Amino acid sequence: MLYRRCWSDRIGVQWISTTCLLVGRLSLAQGNLGGVSFLKVHNALPGSKFNSLLLNRYKGGNDYVGWHSDDEKLYGSTPEIASVSFGCEREFFLKKKPSKNSQARRPDDEPVRKRSKMGGDADQHTFVLKHGSLLVMRGYTQRDWIHSVPKRAKAEGLRINLTFRRIIS
Repeated sequence: MLYRRCWSDRIGVQWISTTCLLVGRLSLAQGNLGGVSFLKVHNALPGSKFNSLLLNRYKGGNDYVGWHSDDEKLYGSTPEIASVSFGCEREFFLKKKPSKNSQARRPDDEPVRKRSKMGGDADQHTFVLKHGSLLVMRGYTQRDWIHSVPKRAKAEGLRINLTFRRIIS
């Protein structure tokens, strides 16, 4: 099985070359979604060898993806992941993975407290993914970082996300 299944409004699509095979409710023909050719995405990243595609549908701001990394063995040790967004803009968070010693201590042996959400955190970054945005993660991003698309009450419209990956095993 290429994808782990979960109960959500996710539509999985397997991509082979420039042809899409449907596993869900949408009809995708000849590698094209809303006039955007998958071949154009492939050409924007020369040398990439994507062989799979996951399509996620977010109906509104209550649909989200929690903190995770795509570090499964089937993607290899340094996976390249390209993500294209359509529709409603959403925030994409990226932050350093917690260290193995997550119970860090200060010199006075008191536990380190979590930083306020309002405070700046050099180990966390926010990107606004607008309609047509292309986000690429490669190298050790999945090993060293986690990412999420949080809930947002003000995100009222439909968002479609295409995630291109290479499965090696």
